[in-house]
Amino acid sequence: IPVTLLGEAHKNEGLVKTFFINGDASQGVRPITCYYLIQNKQFVDCGEATFKEIRGSMAGRKKSKPFNGYKLYSIFLPNNLKTKGKTVVIGSEALTDSKKVLHVPRNTTFVFNKNLIGKHLKIFLSSPKSSRILFLGSTIKDSTIEVSGNYVYEQPTSTDGGAIRYDRNHLTGCVTFTDSKIMNSSIEANSLDCEDSVNLLRVDAEQLSVKITNASSDALDADASTVSFLDVKVRNALNDCLDLSYGSYTIENIDVSYCGDKGVSIGERSKLSFENASIQNSDVGIAVKDSSELDLNNASLKVGDLRICIAVYNKKQEFDQPKIHGVGSKNIPIDCKIPFGGQ
Repeated sequence: IPVTLLGEAHKNEGLVKTFFINGDASQGVRPITCYYLIQNKQFVDCGEATFKEIRGSMAGRKKSKPFNGYKLYSIFLPNNLKTKGKTVVIGSEALTDSKKVLHVPRNTTFVFNKNLIGKHLKIFLSSPKSSRILFLGSTIKDSTIEVSGNYVYEQPTSTDGGAIRYDRNHLTGCVTFTDSKIMNSSIEANSLDCEDSVNLLRVDAEQLSVKITNASSDALDADASTVSFLDVKVRNALNDCLDLSYGSYTIENIDVSYCGDKGVSIGERSKLSFENASIQNSDVGIAVKDSSELDLNNASLKVGDLRICIAVYNKKQEFDQPKIHGVGSKNIPIDCKIPFGGQ
């Protein structure tokens, strides 16, 4: 049963400190502490609560604590806060301390709509299925974003990616970047259980690096975006390692392995060119579909343990035939020079 502990000044001073305890501590669910700005309705400075903090609050022994000009006092309240279906807008104050981990409670989406410049953000999704974070309309520059969960990866037994899974906000990604700009930054995701571990939607990005391990379905999904990747590294995804649609994408280095379905999927009028790619231990190396174009003229491709190296086909009848340029390049393996038909 969720419990909320509040350490607060008077409400007219505009600040409370909130502890969320969701689930059973014996199952490894740790309490989370945030400051809550009443006027702005924002949670800030989130992190893991210590046992000492909670014990002192429950016993009424905690002294006042200064914070941004306020004095915080601890009280204990019975919880009537329902966290199911909760969306919380967080401010930039929550992202200023690289030593702290931002915990997203179960059944909660944190929405960040500020700029992130020169930061190292660490995020833990308390529930691999129901905790989400959304970067909305943000400018992210010279920053690193690390997101982890506790999903336990198992090798796929089939190539069926399953039904599309999205939350009440129609987010398919555990980590979603929407209408944002990203420059010279990196995204890392590990052990997440969503339709997409990371989803880029209407994103403009330059010099972006992405590293994803142990994805329950697609690892990286980019839609309607223009992205220049430095590196894309994926290991262990039950469906596609990299899924691109409705956009223009360039990648310097691709390194994907153990993809349950496709190493790289290019669809819905997308364009992709890359310099170096290693695709290993997957069903299909590269799938080019539905009016999309793959440019291999300056590409070097290494493959291993694939059922099909390159598949070219139409999946949706409203699109034209896809195209591949430079399939005869000397750096393309002989098994990949003649595209195969597909599904």
